[in-house]
Amino acid sequence: MNFGVLFVPEAEAFVVQRCGKFTQILPPGINFLVPFVDKVAYVHSLKEEVISVPDQSATTKDNVEIRIDAVLYVKIVDAYKASYGGGSYGGGSPIVLAINHAQAVMRDAIGLMTLDRTFEGRNYLNEKILEALKGSESDWGLSCLRYEIRDITPPRAVRQSMEMQADAERKKRALILSSEGDRQKTLNKADGDKTRDILAAEAKKRTVCLVGEGEAQAIKAKADAEAQAIRATADAEAYAIRAKAAATSEGIALMSKRLEEIGGKEAAALTIAEQYVNAFGNIAKEGTTVLLPSAASDPASMISQALSIYKRLSDKHSS
Repeated sequence: MNFGVLFVPEAEAFVVQRCGKFTQILPPGINFLVPFVDKVAYVHSLKEEVISVPDQSATTKDNVEIRIDAVLYVKIVDAYKASYGGGSYGGGSPIVLAINHAQAVMRDAIGLMTLDRTFEGRNYLNEKILEALKGSESDWGLSCLRYEIRDITPPRAVRQSMEMQADAERKKRALILSSEGDRQKTLNKADGDKTRDILAAEAKKRTVCLVGEGEAQAIKAKADAEAQAIRATADAEAYAIRAKAAATSEGIALMSKRLEEIGGKEAAALTIAEQYVNAFGNIAKEGTTVLLPSAASDPASMISQALSIYKRLSDKHSS
């Protein structure tokens, strides 16, 4: 009942009629009305509202009947049109008109899609339905913000077939993953064997090289030692020869000096004669056949012959 004073809350719109005719939309706050003449005909909330769209059935392009559950987000932006537009004079509220229009557009869109495509094309359906609502929302005083499909339910037989298909697909992926794992395992093993063989070959090669180098060093060391031994032996023999030659030279020089002294030649001749006679004696001891000079029975003759040989050598040396 109108008592003349009315308080309008924030985010609400009160539509006032006077004697059955629209007069004004009251703003938020305190408002004054004519008692018994003015009447609040409609009250609209200007907040965003979530409207549940009732489940509806639709048939896909491949003749599968499905049920669809959706929600619609709307907001009243023009209280006058929401009260006197197509909604009020069309036999229902603007929200009911929006819901019915959305259901009709959704059935038409699903009729052009296969079942699999409907599951994949939810965003496509939401955009198409919202686009269709945008074309009529201005006549209803509404702003359709979003349309979202919450669930698509196919028949039981179709769900069972889809579950079997999904199970087969999972098994297929499992087999593929298992085969890929076996393949990777084989490749890894082959790479490991290859690396092992390469390392073993390199180690063997290194061992052979080290053994060869060791043998070469041993041969070289042995050759160096033998060469050093040969050089040392040669040096020793050369030294002995030089020492012997020096001793012989000194002996000869000393003998020459002694020969020049008085009686030296006679002593040398006597010594040579003795050695001459002794040489024939040694020959007789060592062999069965002995070659003797013609005067072997005459020792005095042999000594004389030895002295004559010494004299000739001495004269030759003096000349």
